[in-house]
Amino acid sequence: MAGSGIKAKVLGGFLSSKGLLTGNVVELVTMKMRKKIKTIACLLRVGYTKCNRVAQCFLTLGTKLRLVLSFFTLRRDFMDLKKPLTFDEQLDKLVAHGMIITDREKAKDILKRVNYYRFTGYALQFRQAPSGSDYIVGTTFETVYHLYKVDEILRDTFRRYIEKAEVYYRTQIAYGFSIAKCTETPYDQHYDENNFYNKKGYREVMENFSREKNYYKDSLIVKHHKMKYSSKMPLWVIVELMSFSNMSKLYSSMYYSEKDAIAHMVGVGRDTLENHLHCLSVLRNKCAHAARMYNTDFNPPAKFTTSFLRKHSEIKNNSLFAYTLVLLERLPDEGSKKSLIQTVENVISEYSDDIDLKLIGFPENYMEIMKNNL
Repeated sequence: MAGSGIKAKVLGGFLSSKGLLTGNVVELVTMKMRKKIKTIACLLRVGYTKCNRVAQCFLTLGTKLRLVLSFFTLRRDFMDLKKPLTFDEQLDKLVAHGMIITDREKAKDILKRVNYYRFTGYALQFRQAPSGSDYIVGTTFETVYHLYKVDEILRDTFRRYIEKAEVYYRTQIAYGFSIAKCTETPYDQHYDENNFYNKKGYREVMENFSREKNYYKDSLIVKHHKMKYSSKMPLWVIVELMSFSNMSKLYSSMYYSEKDAIAHMVGVGRDTLENHLHCLSVLRNKCAHAARMYNTDFNPPAKFTTSFLRKHSEIKNNSLFAYTLVLLERLPDEGSKKSLIQTVENVISEYSDDIDLKLIGFPENYMEIMKNNL
């Protein structure tokens, strides 16, 4: 309070200087009055401090805002997007980087059908340096196009066989769960999240299905169940409208008892089946969206038995070959398996001069391994 007393004297001096007080301020002002003056002085001091702090906060906030704004406004901190090129300029660019083009018109026609960005993805293996743009000596446009064709043919092939596996597993999952759980009226236990172990995963599946169902809102199936069953459907109807990826997640959300029952029906362990369904949904999406599979890692890694991996340590479980084995194992009949093996062999044989088997994870004895999985 000593400081407040000083301020009281100062305040008294100020009042005296303005003619508001005369004589010795300290002597004239009563003790009661001095206390009031001290209180006023303290309030003035506190008010000043608070105002000062608020001002400092605004200054700090202003500095931060300037930094944020500068991040978005200083455009020259980032590179410009690449300039669009005509088809002829695209060919010139490939030549400048060392690619050999023997038939310019044919190459130009290919780039008109296959995006330059997509096409050059198949030339990554021919770069002199991973971060560079120049190609190794002898790289030809034709070789790169052949690799694109291999990918295209394999995607088309896998798509047909994935469809067979997809129809089969929709049936097994719907049947296995319904027989185990949907046993009492109104037989809608698949709508109850308590019948699923991963409830959060189950809710996400059903939310996704609600959106998927809207794609078919004009179909007779959806209209029929909307009018007669208040939009509810048996699980064997739901799986026919559900995406394969979402169906894979539905299986993943089940209790072990239902997973085991379904896995037993198809002769495999529950963890392996869960992984293989996930792998097939990834492969299906790549095929459906024309994604590059050549020289690409796959996720999740495919699961195989310990004895199989011990016997075939050369197999990389994140490769196209591993996913090919998953598809082969999950096909429901021997005829489809033999047909798939033959098609894959024909494609690789036709383009053997261009394909680097290591970049798709195919070992030299890939045919032997595939045939042993029949």
